[in-house]
Amino acid sequence: MNWPFKILIITLLFGPVTGLSDEFDSILGCLGREEQSLHKRHQQGPVYNLNQILVNQLASIGDTSLKPELLKEVCRSKSLPQSVRLIEVLMLRGMKAFDTRQKKNESDNFHEMRLGNYETLLSELPHIFYSYLASLQSLTPYPYCLNEKIPELNYFTQRLQHLEDEVPTEQLIDDKQKLKQIFLGLRSYKNVLEECSILQKKLEKKRSRKSNS
Repeated sequence: MNWPFKILIITLLFGPVTGLSDEFDSILGCLGREEQSLHKRHQQGPVYNLNQILVNQLASIGDTSLKPELLKEVCRSKSLPQSVRLIEVLMLRGMKAFDTRQKKNESDNFHEMRLGNYETLLSELPHIFYSYLASLQSLTPYPYCLNEKIPELNYFTQRLQHLEDEVPTEQLIDDKQKLKQIFLGLRSYKNVLEECSILQKKLEKKRSRKSNS
């Protein structure tokens, strides 16, 4: 689905996506605004790809109702891109992030299906987040840069790689404190890149001196 058509669909389903106001109608509308902003700035890469994945996931679900206070937190996020902030909120809070109350005129079957869709989305988040982290790592000056600067990433990646077939998804990310540290580190991603670049230059100078000696 190309970008203009996707924006049209989001607009028809969830309201206009032009401008960010204090009235947030839906998480999909919020991500649509983020997508539009990235597109206007010609920014592609990990955040854009994550946004695309989440927009497609949420569009396929349809009715995704975050609790109003969390919706505002995500849409107003400055320290993290909205897509990443959404991942953080959902991975830390799980089903508690959603408004799971049965809506007026919502049938029992539809309500049950909506909750099932939320659970399916949550089960896929670790893999989506892992792909995002891999994309970030590819932009760093050398392998394992992120793992060195954000040690808690080792916990997450190793559990996902080695325990995925043995334990339920929610148990893969049961240490919420480590997850909080990961997202705290991602808030300083630019600083991480700078530190890794400095270290890489030092290592290259050391290798150059050894080869010339």
